[in-house]
Amino acid sequence: MPAATKPFARVCTGGGMAAHADRVRAAFSKFDADRNGKLLVRELKAALKQLGVEATTEEAAAILQRYDSDQSCSLDIDEFTRLANQLLAYERSHSTLGTAPSQ
Repeated sequence: MPAATKPFARVCTGGGMAAHADRVRAAFSKFDADRNGKLLVRELKAALKQLGVEATTEEAAAILQRYDSDQSCSLDIDEFTRLANQLLAYERSHSTLGTAPSQ
């Protein structure tokens, strides 16, 4: 998994799932540079960075390939949303937000 530059959950949570969906759509729209409704590797890399995930071009290409369910060599909003939801679930499951045990 590419390194996180800031907690993804902090970027995508707050306000419930509707707010999360709005943030995902906003990130998608912001980086869909040619406004074709699809993210190419370079656009995905920038969107991931906005969401707090630092990825190399090679990592972004591998992520795109994994989530590109229609094999279009790009991610549409549904594919990107699936990726964002899995990133959020991964971060939540690996969170270290607990407190140290008291002695």
